[in-house]
Amino acid sequence: MPVMSRPFLQAVLLCLGTLPATPGGPSGQAGPSLQIEQVGLDLQVSVDYRAERLEGIARLAVRNAGSAPVLRIPLLLNRLMNVRRVTDTAGHELRYSERVVRFADDPKRQVAFAEVDLSRPVPGHGRTEIVVHYDGNLVGYVETGSLYIRDHIDTAFTILREDAYAFPVIGWPSWAVNRTVPRSPFRFHARLTVPDGLVAVTGGQRVSERRSNGQVTWEYGSSETVPFLNIAIARYAEIGRRRIRAYVFPEDSAAARRAVDKAEEALDSLARWFGPLSEEPRVTLIEIPSGYGSQASLSAGIILDASALRDTSRLHELYHELSHLWNPRDTATPSPRITEGLATLLERRLAGALDGWTGLDSLVELRAARLRARAATDSLLLAIPLRSYGAADRTNLSYTVGMLLFYSLQQCVGVTAFDALWRDYLQKTRLTGGSDQDFADFASRQSGNPSVRILFDTWFFTTRWIERLSAGATLTALAGECRH
Repeated sequence: MPVMSRPFLQAVLLCLGTLPATPGGPSGQAGPSLQIEQVGLDLQVSVDYRAERLEGIARLAVRNAGSAPVLRIPLLLNRLMNVRRVTDTAGHELRYSERVVRFADDPKRQVAFAEVDLSRPVPGHGRTEIVVHYDGNLVGYVETGSLYIRDHIDTAFTILREDAYAFPVIGWPSWAVNRTVPRSPFRFHARLTVPDGLVAVTGGQRVSERRSNGQVTWEYGSSETVPFLNIAIARYAEIGRRRIRAYVFPEDSAAARRAVDKAEEALDSLARWFGPLSEEPRVTLIEIPSGYGSQASLSAGIILDASALRDTSRLHELYHELSHLWNPRDTATPSPRITEGLATLLERRLAGALDGWTGLDSLVELRAARLRARAATDSLLLAIPLRSYGAADRTNLSYTVGMLLFYSLQQCVGVTAFDALWRDYLQKTRLTGGSDQDFADFASRQSGNPSVRILFDTWFFTTRWIERLSAGATLTALAGECRH
């Protein structure tokens, strides 16, 4: 059973300023800050399909990103799961409390919230590890408005990911608090035990595959850091090419072969446009049922919606995910995610280059018109600039507004110079990462074109773009004001 923290320890933590007010409590206030970030995850999970439950052991390596010592680690877990035991790496029991709470700024989102009391404080910028034993059922979060988080345990398909808190996640029940600490990529090791006949797949490298008593344990590890961990389980067929390893539902094998061939072509095109990656990509492509939400990383793999795989007219969705491999590590906190806008443009450029699609100019005008219409009822569109979408939780707009920004920049400097700008920026930020502000400054300086700074002022730093569109200007006219 969880052991409640002692009042004396609570008083000490309050004095140190590391114990935020109780999220979801009577005051409705979340903690003022979050100092702890995850830097490593060793995960062991066994899935019981008959009981629709899982048991897991998560060894979390964490870093204190602040300067004040930390005595407590906050964890989020799926609302139908329980923490059973927490120890240090030597096996000594750690005290913790656990309760089901609502997010302070997303009241439909319930989580199991645990606070682990460490035996000794983690000094500023120091590190420690804890081992969390947990179990329970897995349910989704469709009721929160996150319609893609329909996660559950089923032999047809199961996905384990942070989005549904299928394993312990560092954080408070508050989006605002969790955005105060930058997310660093981390290394992972995972052992996944499922009934024989099912394939458990994630990014990284497969270490081993061991069968015993009707069960199979799939083991994976990362040779480099990953931004997230997605684990998919199904009766997958495997299709391999030079740079892409695809795991697909057997009935989609023919469509998958076609998509993998197109993906290889897209990688070649992206390398011509923006230069080769630091190492040749080794991409894991994992098919997921329609509506579960695609996501991409060179090191963590690509999960791709089945309908996008089957429909040749939707191959641009795969191109979108592949283009993210040519993104620098995002250092903005919270990020407005303008690279989603870049990917939305590049997916259509690739569709033009590889599939003969010719609708880019009409598509961007259509999207500009829709934003113009939205501004009549969405006053925030006129008040919040793109650069602030992360802080304002408006990143759903980054796909469209960001696309129009990058399209306008491409029209301003020309396709060849546009590709050179992004290529040079990637080289500059290969080791350090970069933010949207960094790219705006770099492009304005590197292009040698005074119109580029005006363009970023219009589309990124202010809402002048929507003011102009609302006044009757077309996107073509706006882009035409910026000359080569």
